[in-house]
Amino acid sequence: LDTFESWAFVIFIALLLPILMMVPTTPVLILASVGWLYAIYCCHQYHQSPTTFRFNKWQWIGFGVLTLGPSWLALCSMRFFIGHPSDVIFLFLLIWGADSGAFFAGKYFGKTLLAPQLSPKKTWEGVKGACYATLLVVILQGIYLHLTWHRWLAYVVVYFVTLIFAIYGDLFESMLKRMSG
Repeated sequence: LDTFESWAFVIFIALLLPILMMVPTTPVLILASVGWLYAIYCCHQYHQSPTTFRFNKWQWIGFGVLTLGPSWLALCSMRFFIGHPSDVIFLFLLIWGADSGAFFAGKYFGKTLLAPQLSPKKTWEGVKGACYATLLVVILQGIYLHLTWHRWLAYVVVYFVTLIFAIYGDLFESMLKRMSG
């Protein structure tokens, strides 16, 4: 995007975010989920054929809208869907734990590359580090909140979903960096 288009996108997003607060949350989050599934598909396509797989301008804009809009809406409406205020912090800790665990485990123990076409430094050992770090966050949060078994189960489901999307989100971001030069 050129400078004018970039500024137009920023203004569009700034106008979109307050409007999204008036829209029912569920359809927007379903649309975002479909967008993330498409992003995972794009990662696999790019991994198989990095020289021929490219986005056009509208796909770049679409992914920007599908990333920023629903993320804002989810963050703002999260407190209405969760049982405890610390759950918002928990979600951030999961993401930070996954990123930090993956970074340190990959840096110090990484040998087996995860997806070299997408990101030449991400390793399977980093994925394991992300798993262990986020599992530690789940256990500590569960102990802190004295969770019942059904809340533990909900936390474990959130753990797996967040972990998978954190890993694919990193790969997708790396793919976008490679595509943009």
